[in-house]
Amino acid sequence: MGFPDKPVNRKRWQLFKESCIILIYGNYNHNKGVYLKGILMEKFESHEPVKYWILDKRGYPLQIRINIEGELENAVPILKGELAEMGVKICKAPYDRWSLIIFGNFSGATYPFDIYEKVLELYDARNKKIELKFDHDTIKEIIHKLGMLQGKISQKEVQIDNFKLDVVWRRIPRAVPYMVFEAHVHGNLEEALAKLKHAR
Repeated sequence: MGFPDKPVNRKRWQLFKESCIILIYGNYNHNKGVYLKGILMEKFESHEPVKYWILDKRGYPLQIRINIEGELENAVPILKGELAEMGVKICKAPYDRWSLIIFGNFSGATYPFDIYEKVLELYDARNKKIELKFDHDTIKEIIHKLGMLQGKISQKEVQIDNFKLDVVWRRIPRAVPYMVFEAHVHGNLEEALAKLKHAR
């Protein structure tokens, strides 16, 4: 993948670090959104022609190599409107323009890191396969992802007073949880019930 050598692109491209997670936005089946995720393997500058590029074979010298996870045909995307609601303001524009976006809490970042975390978590909830083994952590993860897929603010390992609850769902970020979950496979059932009763 390559980017045009413009000052803003070069500045953001220089911020890329090997092994960082890249989310790829595009138009597929007439829907715009984040369809792919990958790991940055290499970053380099090259002015040599790239034979498999359809358009300008030399026009994108700021290049990266990505190890893509999954397949485009099977991806469940985060659509443009959803990204706008999550705080990616560029997605509120009626027309897309080519952009290289960097998330982080440092100078030069386009958006803060917490927005990236929300986008990545939702992408993984929709696309990452869960191995079905019914242990405590897997059940907790399934409940957490079910909440996210329903548009809830779903959090794991939440402290309420002296109790730590496995999963809570909220309607708005700082609200009192309206649903709480304890995944009980074995151990002290009375303690699990006490946590739920206290949360209520």
